[in-house]
Amino acid sequence: MELNGNDRRPFIEKRFSDEDQSDIDNIETNDRHHTPKPWWRLTLLIVTLGTLLILACYTFVTLLSDSRSGKVPDAPLPQLQGGSKVVAHCGTTPQEAKERGCFWDILSFGWSHPDCFDKEESDRWLAEYGPWEWHMGPEKPANLSASQPLSLEELPYAPVVWTTQGYHIVHCLYVLKMIHVAGMRNASVTNEGIELGHTEHCIKLVGNPEFVDYETVNTIVHLLFVQCVTLT
Repeated sequence: MELNGNDRRPFIEKRFSDEDQSDIDNIETNDRHHTPKPWWRLTLLIVTLGTLLILACYTFVTLLSDSRSGKVPDAPLPQLQGGSKVVAHCGTTPQEAKERGCFWDILSFGWSHPDCFDKEESDRWLAEYGPWEWHMGPEKPANLSASQPLSLEELPYAPVVWTTQGYHIVHCLYVLKMIHVAGMRNASVTNEGIELGHTEHCIKLVGNPEFVDYETVNTIVHLLFVQCVTLT
């Protein structure tokens, strides 16, 4: 039987409408089943925050921990560093330093081994540029005029002291000369002197265009137990 155009249209429209609706329902159902859950974003956030927290804690602990003898606080990272081998050292106490044959060196403010210490040179610098004013630390005396300065005999046993701008500059120049001498003799040098950070520190101090009176007490110094190290 042949149907006219008007008879066929409702049948065709209904057939295609049902199929289209079924496809739409299937797509919506699949979309609901395959929507990715945001759990990976939360995991990534937790891992990132945890990593940052660990790095912050490590940095904080590093800054608070006591540095080894000869380290300079806030020194820049060295571009080149020697001192790969310790050839002699003075222990960790004045008594041990004496037992190891070390001498007190006021220019290094520490106990130094003869392998990297020239006592005659140190005495000459003291006679030519000293004496300097010394006060017990770690806190700077509020009233320097009322504070009893330390004697030269007390200095080798004082763990922390305050001294003058003049000593600070002379100390820097003394250490730089000792590095020069060690280089010419291919000898060992102090572990403080080998640090490029110490040299950078001294450059900024000596090169500072703002003059600070040499008698100004503004420098805190920690007692060192020097290690003699190689130049390379």
